[in-house]
Amino acid sequence: MKALKPGRVYELMCHPGFTPEEPGIRSWNYGHHTEFKTLTSPEVRSLVTARRIRLCHFADLSDGLPGLKHHPVLGPDGKE
Repeated sequence: MKALKPGRVYELMCHPGFTPEEPGIRSWNYGHHTEFKTLTSPEVRSLVTARRIRLCHFADLSDGLPGLKHHPVLGPDGKE
């Protein structure tokens, strides 16, 4: 999050929560609970506040946020 540039829209794809009981989903070994703990941690909350990151639902974007501009998709390294 430290590499995010002001005035842009970024999507964070995540599935926080508790590990599902369904064997087909459990076998993914996805870190649902780890993601939940990380995203709700005081450190992440503090970073969101300090960076003035506006959290929203994906549906909010279809209404057009003020000043919304389309930018290239960046990978984890911050490059296209």
